[in-house]
Amino acid sequence: MTGPGPQRLLLVLSGRSAFESLVGPVPEDLRARFHFQKPRNALRIHALLSRSRLVISKSYRRPEPNRWILAARRRGIPTLLVVDGPLEWSNLYREDHRILSPEVGGLFEPIIHDAVASIGPGQTRWLAARNEGRGISWLDYRNHRIQSSQGTSTLHPPPGLGGRSEPEFDFLLTTARRAWIGPAERGALERVLENCASALDRGGHRVLIRIFDEGLRAAVTRRLPRARSEETGASATAISRARCVIGTSSSLLLEAMQWEKPTATLVFRDSPLFYQTGWLLGPTADWEAGFESMLARDTRRMVFQRHSLQEQLSREDFFDPCRRVLAGTFLARPRPFDDLDRAFERRLGC
Repeated sequence: MTGPGPQRLLLVLSGRSAFESLVGPVPEDLRARFHFQKPRNALRIHALLSRSRLVISKSYRRPEPNRWILAARRRGIPTLLVVDGPLEWSNLYREDHRILSPEVGGLFEPIIHDAVASIGPGQTRWLAARNEGRGISWLDYRNHRIQSSQGTSTLHPPPGLGGRSEPEFDFLLTTARRAWIGPAERGALERVLENCASALDRGGHRVLIRIFDEGLRAAVTRRLPRARSEETGASATAISRARCVIGTSSSLLLEAMQWEKPTATLVFRDSPLFYQTGWLLGPTADWEAGFESMLARDTRRMVFQRHSLQEQLSREDFFDPCRRVLAGTFLARPRPFDDLDRAFERRLGC
């Protein structure tokens, strides 16, 4: 068995750019230790495993990285999962994300790694509760994809994007890239978007549309013929151009709250929300009153949004635990395999 020696590498089962978009650029003092390999590069990964102190992955749905994670643990090498964004109930518990059986949860249930880095304390508490008593180590980190604050460590707007100049638009109306699962959810989302768009049009509001599904975008633009539609460019740019943001659950809503934008979640399904925005808009909403409250930046709701962010977004540097791993003070060895690990392993055919 290969033990955790002092001169070891940190092997990441991902391309470098995709990984750094989550955790930030690898610091200079760690660059020689980090090695990036996509899971399909089997020969190279085999060669690097014997020199690895830690194996890191960020994908939990694909079998290839999970096979390497289990192989690393069998060789005595600790492993770490990096969660790439906020949790969403329908994604967690959809049928094709149940790794084992209907009786055993969904995505991240069970987790097969030795440690997990989540985007904030609220997410950590949920995942830890769903994997209680399994010896997994938990930490959270500042997700750069959401907190794109150009190197700052606060939850304030990035310089130049949350500025004091009057935005072009009153509202940004948006959805997640994959906002619905199945035709019933799509129909429900389309109806809510149409109602929201009609209310925005009645109020004469200036609206920027950022919707990726062509059919949904067409339905909204029919109700909002004067709106501008943009699907390209960074989410940061779209957020900066509007006073308020309305959308389905996604990392963009966390970005918007981070920049102190009054933010509303469009409700079109009955599943629980893992984080709360200051406003909820849906089939029973008083749209006009909601829009007015958002534009007025209701003080109590803005305070609530800041509290929500403290629960959902961490300020911790991802690389500090990595230094502790290399120093031998964290993740000295893998946790023992348990029944859920072994069942997961059999399911993968390892």
